[in-house]
Amino acid sequence: MRYSIPRLSCLLVLVMVCTAPFCSAATVRIEFTGLNLEYDGTNIFDSDPISGEDPDPLTSVAISVDNLLQGSVLTDSLAIDIFIPGVSGLPSAGSPPAATSAPGGIWNLDLGPAGFISLDLDTVEVTYANLGGTVQFALGASINANVSSQSLPFGLQIDDMVNVSFSTQVTSFTEVVQEPFPIITSFTSAGTGEIEGPLGVPEPSSLALGLAGLLGLAVARLGRRRRRY
Repeated sequence: MRYSIPRLSCLLVLVMVCTAPFCSAATVRIEFTGLNLEYDGTNIFDSDPISGEDPDPLTSVAISVDNLLQGSVLTDSLAIDIFIPGVSGLPSAGSPPAATSAPGGIWNLDLGPAGFISLDLDTVEVTYANLGGTVQFALGASINANVSSQSLPFGLQIDDMVNVSFSTQVTSFTEVVQEPFPIITSFTSAGTGEIEGPLGVPEPSSLALGLAGLLGLAVARLGRRRRRY
């Protein structure tokens, strides 16, 4: 009987250590390639230049937690659906970087059979910069978002607030400029993007179930040990 209390205490410490990562400020990052965007002077949206499909098919998706790769999603069903309205006043080549705000929009990432994540976008801060040389333009956005629904692989969950960003290079000869301002009125572009947010905490019911199972296993083992003595 004298062994039961110390051993049970050790088990409880082990459970706390195992579940601690879910309570820490860990960060989930979903990075993807093969992003294609189009701009029409007011809206930014996904647009596959080859197939014309909507949503836009992606090339690859990798998921990490605190920069530790959890795995890559390998499926032909990868796709993203983006619509950001109210983006205007982007300067043409030769102008300094400029920022503009947009009133939210749609950002849905489809991982095929592996899952999905859908976001409600808050105010979007878009920065359009002329990088010069061969990389003529870059379009980046930092977006605060809330998760409307999700089902992610590797047992992961993302909590609010989520940050979304993308970086694309404008396709040659696709930009249209309105003179004499000069302001960009349209272009197509291709590049990469990512979704980043705090690691979600498991549901209380799931955590309690796991603890109950471990405690039950501990009781069974202690019972077997007492019978030996």
